[in-house]
Amino acid sequence: MRTSFLILLFISSVYAQVITSSDQVACEPIVSAPAPEATELSELLNFQRSCNNMQPGESRIFNNSNKTIGNNGLRANYKLTRSSEDPNHYIAAFNPIFYFHEAHGNGSKKVAAGSQRDQAYTQMMIERVNECLAEINGSLNGPFGQSLEIKLEKSNQSSNPPPGIRINVYDYPIERENTETWSTQTSCPIIVHEIFHYLGLADSYEEEHMGYYFDHNGRITNAQTPDFRSMYDCRTVAPQDSVMHFPNYAYDRIRYSMESLYNRDFTNDVEASSYSVDMVNNAYRNLEEKLGSYNNQSIRGRINFMRMNGQLDQIDSQSQNELVRIEEELSQLSQRLSNSSMKPAKIMIYGSNNNQGASQEERFEYFQALNAQVNDLYSQFQEISQRTNLINSSDSSLLYPAEFMNIISTRSCYLTESFEQCSRNAYSTSYASSLGNYNSYELCAEVPAVCQSGSDQWLMLD
Repeated sequence: MRTSFLILLFISSVYAQVITSSDQVACEPIVSAPAPEATELSELLNFQRSCNNMQPGESRIFNNSNKTIGNNGLRANYKLTRSSEDPNHYIAAFNPIFYFHEAHGNGSKKVAAGSQRDQAYTQMMIERVNECLAEINGSLNGPFGQSLEIKLEKSNQSSNPPPGIRINVYDYPIERENTETWSTQTSCPIIVHEIFHYLGLADSYEEEHMGYYFDHNGRITNAQTPDFRSMYDCRTVAPQDSVMHFPNYAYDRIRYSMESLYNRDFTNDVEASSYSVDMVNNAYRNLEEKLGSYNNQSIRGRINFMRMNGQLDQIDSQSQNELVRIEEELSQLSQRLSNSSMKPAKIMIYGSNNNQGASQEERFEYFQALNAQVNDLYSQFQEISQRTNLINSSDSSLLYPAEFMNIISTRSCYLTESFEQCSRNAYSTSYASSLGNYNSYELCAEVPAVCQSGSDQWLMLD
């Protein structure tokens, strides 16, 4: 586990230089802090050299596969700037170019470019995107004291604008948004999710809506039959509270306090022997949030935060051991939940429900029993916190550590090797070779064991 030494990269008052055979890299000046040990300083400088060697005030534009993680076919399109006033702060700017379509008869028609209608729509979407960014800017925090700000930057606002991104926008609800297709009614969490694609992050949810089937002649047809075969079945799936899995759940990390999270009691949702799918899904999601290891409102996330901040070293050894035990028990419960056959049945838009076995009532009672154990561990954590005067407030981030670091890194980074490897199969399908005309990234690649779907380990730093 890396300790707070990496924070010195941004906050110490010492200049350090490393001379290599081809270049010279300087760490930035910062305020007073203990000098790191030689091995720690070496790793700090390796991070500066191998992951991000941008100087304060410098900008770089990404518009090619060199920034693409894991060769997964997704291209980043943004400009990254390291602030000259605060080298701890990064700005990621993107440049959407909107093309509008409005309802017309039984279909839609394009809005004439440059027309008064087009100008009005454009201004409306710019305001909408800025509203969504205002919700998350301030909650994009890195693991070592960094911060990220995302902004919209049009070509007429800069002499060095980000690459233009074409987005078709419809003035009515659409079935499903993607990086190239939005609606004027698209929610902020979805807009933010799509923006992170432009910053190089790949999807990490289980694809349930897209696929193929083979007709009797062996031809590939669409996915509206019971023998639906899901696309991207090699993808590593993140916990639901990753913004690249379920952005609404990621938003919860910056909305709720620790107390509100653990006092949430889903058992009250039971209605007279009625165990609905939604109720079971909510119970599962609630446990995922409580057992998470990055959300600073969760116990495991808070302990990680205190460890990095050096707070654990300031309390007595007995309390430290108790916190480690609680952390280990929560990790074990998280693994049980992730590996359990009691997970909610998968509901497919196309095809039938393919999850057999336990009833909704059995699933709910299983989650209820796990929840009781989690709440007991929360009570123990609170008792230790009060006894040792541990501070229970810290900022949550919308991004997992590896997600954040990948955005602010200028190349493949040794801190996020697992993340990059696990992202390789984001758009890979096990039967892609049988479809013909496939790209290399569509074939499933071998990935490390850490790429276990549902785990958050690959979203952490190596």
